[in-house]
Amino acid sequence: METLDELYDIIAEMNKGEPADVLDRILKISNSSARRLFQIITGEKEYIILKETVYAMQSATIYYFTKALEKQAQGDDVSYLAYSAYAAGINAVLVTTFLPILRKHAAQYHNDEEVRNIQRINSHIEQEVENLTRRAMNAVSGKSEAEDEQKADETVKTMISLAVRVAPNVRSLAVTLAKRFPAGDFKQARRLYEYVRDEINYVHDPRGIEEVQPPETTLKLGGGDCDDKAVLLAALLISIGFETCFFVADTDNDKHPDHVYAGVYLPEAPELYKPFPHGSLLDGRSLHNWIPLDPTYEDSDFGVIPLTDIGISKYVPIREK
Repeated sequence: METLDELYDIIAEMNKGEPADVLDRILKISNSSARRLFQIITGEKEYIILKETVYAMQSATIYYFTKALEKQAQGDDVSYLAYSAYAAGINAVLVTTFLPILRKHAAQYHNDEEVRNIQRINSHIEQEVENLTRRAMNAVSGKSEAEDEQKADETVKTMISLAVRVAPNVRSLAVTLAKRFPAGDFKQARRLYEYVRDEINYVHDPRGIEEVQPPETTLKLGGGDCDDKAVLLAALLISIGFETCFFVADTDNDKHPDHVYAGVYLPEAPELYKPFPHGSLLDGRSLHNWIPLDPTYEDSDFGVIPLTDIGISKYVPIREK
C-alpha cells in the first residue's frame, strides 16, 4: 500500500507539470521492487513462477510486434507506431528487471541453458523491435512532414492568388504611402513595410483552422496572422511595381513549415538592408538581392531578419499570370 500511495503522489506531482522532479522517486520505486523480487525467490516454485512470467512477457512482446507488422501492411502508420511502442515497452521491462533476476537464480536450479536460450531469443526480439520502432517513427514522421509541406504549398498558392489580384483600395493606399519617394526606390518599399508592421495587428487564426484573408479584408479588419500580413504587404508592393516573393520558414527547426513572410527584390538597395548571403537561387537570381520583410515582429526594422526566420525551407517568387 505504501508503494501505491507513493505512486499516486508521483502522478499528482507529474500532473502539476514537474515530471523531472519525480524521476528519482520513480527509479527508487523500480529498484526497490526489483530487490523485493530477488528476496521473494527462495524456492523452485517461486523461480518457476518468475520464469513463466518471463515467457508471458516475451509472448506479449511478440504479439504486439506481429500486430505492428499487420498495421504496417495495412498502411495504418499511427497504429503501426503504437503497437511497436507497446512491444518495445514490455521488452524494456523484461530486459531491465525480470531477466537479471532469472539469470541470478538459474544456476541454483540447474537451468542455465534454458535461460541462455531465453536471452538469445530476447536479443533477437529486442533488435527486431528496435528496428520496427525506428521504421514506424520514420513512417509517421515522413508522412507528417510530407502532409505539412503539401499544406504549406497549398497555402502559398492561395496567398499568391490573393496578392496578385490587387483591389483598388489596396493600390490607392500604396500610392498614398509611397508617393513622396522616387518610383522604385527602396524607401517606398520600406514605407509600405512599416505601415503593415505598425498599423495591422497580429491576430491568430482560430485554433486548427488555416485561413488566408484577401488583402482588402485585412485592411478592413486592421488585423491578421502572418499569412494575412504577408499577403497584404506583397499586394501593396506589387501594386506599385515591385517584384516580391514569399519565404516559407521552419522557425523551430522541426522540419515542419510553420511561418511565412514576404521579400522584395531590390538589387540597388543599400547593402545594410541585405542580410542574406550571396548565392544563386533556382531562377538564377541572387538571394542576397532579396530583402526579407517580416511585419509580424513590431521591433523588426526593414531588412532585418529575426533569428526565428532564418530557417527558410522554401523561396517562392510571386509572378503575375
